[in-house]
Amino acid sequence: MAASLANGGLCPLSGDQVLSPAAARSMLSMMQVAGMKDYSTTFHFKTSIPAASSSHGSLLAVVPGVLGLMAFSPELDACGNPWRAVHFCQELVSVFQLHSFDIRTPFRQILAYRQWKSESEVSSDPRPVQLSVHRIIVVSQKPSVLCRDTRS
Repeated sequence: MAASLANGGLCPLSGDQVLSPAAARSMLSMMQVAGMKDYSTTFHFKTSIPAASSSHGSLLAVVPGVLGLMAFSPELDACGNPWRAVHFCQELVSVFQLHSFDIRTPFRQILAYRQWKSESEVSSDPRPVQLSVHRIIVVSQKPSVLCRDTRS
């Protein structure tokens, strides 16, 4: 689902339109403003990517046009978000410079080149591109405070 949202509602594996582009845009907008509970504005400030978390430890994050990911971490922070998954997303955005206000980054130049190359080549194979799936395991120490508990 994350990859389909990142691809405007088009499933990258099957090539099927699973969501209309308008529905995908609306869903990403809602994820952006309310997907991370009380931590939504801070997460948006730090990463600029739409994300939604559950109280069971899962986090779905999307970098539109680039990637979609699902992370799991059973331990929750004070806001009820999986803290390891939140930290992973923040590090991912930082390392690969995926923040929407990172201008002219090498990663974005590579993506632009790949898009240009794929558009310039004429392919006779109408099947979607096969994606590789990697399982990433992150082990880290709990940061002191990711989200302040404002309920007290």
